[in-house]
Amino acid sequence: MKGKSIIGTIILLLLSWILVYFLYAEEVLSIQQGYFNTLDALGLILAIISVILKIGDPLFSIQIWLIIGVIGGILFRNGSKALQSTFFVAVLNTAILIAAVYHYSLNTPFLYDDIGTLFQYVFGQAVWDSVIGGFCGYLCGALFGRILTKKEVFYVKEEDLIPYTQKCPSCGSTILSNAVYCCYCGANLKTSLNHKNEEVE
Repeated sequence: MKGKSIIGTIILLLLSWILVYFLYAEEVLSIQQGYFNTLDALGLILAIISVILKIGDPLFSIQIWLIIGVIGGILFRNGSKALQSTFFVAVLNTAILIAAVYHYSLNTPFLYDDIGTLFQYVFGQAVWDSVIGGFCGYLCGALFGRILTKKEVFYVKEEDLIPYTQKCPSCGSTILSNAVYCCYCGANLKTSLNHKNEEVE
């Protein structure tokens, strides 16, 4: 992943946490108090992740990942980047939860009775959930990429704005290079130039 994609994925991760917290605040706080009440801010994050990775309720999971996919599509305005970032959001959420459960020896909510069950879920339902969200993100990214196309800025070189000039062979005045007659003395520039070239030869 490139730098911008990494930053975009982190932003998508944070936005998904904030959105889930406000949409499902009661459930998030309930999980925090029941399972992660000793971890303060980290406990709140783990509770939010637990809601995102909720097991046993496929419709709820699909709803969450559809929302994340839409946010990714709007954020990136590119189908492939939205798909990629949605998948990495699922990976990051899962990695954070597994690391915390393992490090702090925590009991996890829902059906996460142990690390083995959590891994089983990760390589089962969570993968499909992220695929659903990623596909939604891909469609939204492609759609918003067309609707909200970034405006391209065109730069014109200064030299292109300055017309080419020449000097009249008869009176020496500076005139435009595409002029046929001198606007000062009326000399035929083509005839004068040809005559001058013949003299030089």
